[in-house]
Amino acid sequence: MLGFTLVAGQMLGVLDDRFTKTTAYLSRLIEREAFWKAASLD
Repeated sequence: MLGFTLVAGQMLGVLDDRFTKTTAYLSRLIEREAFWKAASLD
């Protein structure tokens, strides 16, 4: 749930370079296969 919210925030431009630790976390999160499996609608 948090991952989806962070991706949405990044896409909307709310999550930007001011939040270095959060964007680093999101970068690590989206590299995981489990994130994409959970985010899929299948």
